[in-house]
Amino acid sequence: MTKISEIPAGSSVIATDLFEKETSGGASQKVTGEMIKSFVVGETPTVSIAVQLSSAQLKTLASVNISAVSAPGAGKSIAVSSCIFQYKANDAQLAPGEIGVLVSGSAQPMWNAIPTYAEDSTTHLVANSAFNALIENQPLLIYASADSADGDGAGVLLIDYKIVTLPV
Repeated sequence: MTKISEIPAGSSVIATDLFEKETSGGASQKVTGEMIKSFVVGETPTVSIAVQLSSAQLKTLASVNISAVSAPGAGKSIAVSSCIFQYKANDAQLAPGEIGVLVSGSAQPMWNAIPTYAEDSTTHLVANSAFNALIENQPLLIYASADSADGDGAGVLLIDYKIVTLPV
């Protein structure tokens, strides 16, 4: 196993690579390429979260966005790598239209889709090609394109993201 101190400058490191890190006291610890990359390029490892959305929240999601990830701090931004919306239809259909995630202060969603609300469904949201910027120190919000007067379905939005350090 290669020691971190022996990695040649300019080498490519992939997430699944394993390295040995010497700790104080002469012991060694296994470190993944993902951990090294997060230290070297200022990124955190990918984080996966599940945001539960009640029927009441889905009904008002257009007028009351839900915060999914807090603002990451000065010089940092949230980079989303995937979103999946799982919907559980109950007795009455909801109709909030498009659902997605956006960064506060942006006019464009990062990821969005129009799920099937008539039945239980899983929808993979797609990256919005019109959104092409990382916005510094803003929270990630869940939104819908319209509020829904009726319905009693609920859902969960699964989001994979990283916190990235922006270049100066």
